[in-house]
Amino acid sequence: MENFDNINTGFVKLICAYVKDIQKIDTDDLDDKLSPDSAIIKFLESRTLIHKSIKHRKKNYVEIDVIFTELPDFLFTITDSKISSPNTKDEAFWDWYENKSYIRSYIDPVNSNSNLVFCIENNFVEIKFKCPRIGYGIYDLQIIECLKLTCDKVKTLSI
Repeated sequence: MENFDNINTGFVKLICAYVKDIQKIDTDDLDDKLSPDSAIIKFLESRTLIHKSIKHRKKNYVEIDVIFTELPDFLFTITDSKISSPNTKDEAFWDWYENKSYIRSYIDPVNSNSNLVFCIENNFVEIKFKCPRIGYGIYDLQIIECLKLTCDKVKTLSI
């Protein structure tokens, strides 16, 4: 996990570290995204979980809801989807096909400590308010600043 010395709240450091760790998951080309060798399962097995449920599962795709022991107030939805093989005559495919699948994750607060919803991909994090009328939760501005320090691209739409 990353070190965030300039942030005072352990909770803020932890949520930012999880976001960064999710971005670092190495994807794979497995058809069974729930096999013990899959990237998403290896990531989940490296953490302690309170809750895990498979929302959708089909060949080349899985969507899992997870609550981690260290962050019990956040629901993580992690998806892993295999990309169809491109036309190899298209030279541009070499730029995006190297991993053969992509992971997209969402984080949704399940209590009132935060009003932020996150969409995480390997090259950006998008943050929105869960409920725009409420405004910022107690740690939300610190979370946004921490993510801006640690992630390459942070989009803050509707904030």
